Amino acid sequence: MTAIQGSIPQNEKMLKGDSLIDTYFGWHKEALNSTLPPDLIVWPETCFPEDWYEVAPGETPSADFGSTTTKHQRFFGRLRLGAPTLLGLNGREWQGGRDRKYNSALLLDTEGHKVGRYDKMHLVPFGEYVPLGEVLPFMSVFTPYKHDYACRPGQHWTRFPLTTAEGKSYTFGCLICYEDSDSYLARQYVATEPVDFIVNISNDGWFDGTEEHEQHLAICRFRAIEARRAVVRAVNMGISGFINSDGQVIAIPRATWSESKKIADIVTAVVPIDNRSSWYATLGDAVPAVCWLVVIVSGVLAWRKKPATGV
Repeated sequence: MTAIQGSIPQNEKMLKGDSLIDTYFGWHKEALNSTLPPDLIVWPETCFPEDWYEVAPGETPSADFGSTTTKHQRFFGRLRLGAPTLLGLNGREWQGGRDRKYNSALLLDTEGHKVGRYDKMHLVPFGEYVPLGEVLPFMSVFTPYKHDYACRPGQHWTRFPLTTAEGKSYTFGCLICYEDSDSYLARQYVATEPVDFIVNISNDGWFDGTEEHEQHLAICRFRAIEARRAVVRAVNMGISGFINSDGQVIAIPRATWSESKKIADIVTAVVPIDNRSSWYATLGDAVPAVCWLVVIVSGVLAWRKKPATGV
């Protein structure tokens, strides 16, 4: 499997211009020509410059949306990706009589046909939606965009299917950006219908080479441990890589974490499959709740046993 890491600054990325297109398509071709042909190529969050359009079942779109959907799906069908590919992009769906925008991960087969889509559930305030935006429209001045980038939260934990060149079948789940900091979200992929591994796609171009790149990678390691699942990370500006189910970082672009950020490269490795469960996967937040209860009870008992002191 291959994770692509570009190093596109956020101000350039928002333009969806040639630097974004040339970088990621160039590294995609590099991945296809590698000595270990990947069973899956993963792009970072919103790094594919075109939106994906589709119409929800039973819906009748507007004429403009319908024609745009047909045009875009023809475009994707001509991509010839060469390997199953998970793209980070904006999903557009005609739903409830209107155009809905999502921050999405789209799995395409080698012919550019949709296999599945996951829409980010835990949106970032002001980055992906404006709190009370309809009631207090002036709040939009706090967003980093000059245009409306309001997204709708997703509703489903998608299990993506993947069949390798050897004919083995797996499933994986996806966490977008800082969803990998939320234990509850990651747990859903192993609490029921357990997946074989997890993918995290993110755009960390906002961090511009600061320590936040290392912090984000460190946070993701805890999700691997809690879920007992390997995690594959594809991150714009880094740090991309592979984490095993024990939380060990087993592959990154360079020798050290600091050298692996703010560079463009690909990371190719075999995903270590681990089908173990964990207490957290089974019991969820009852585990930390019991730990806190033990700490509190122990503290109370220790205080009550404290001998009285005289003068």
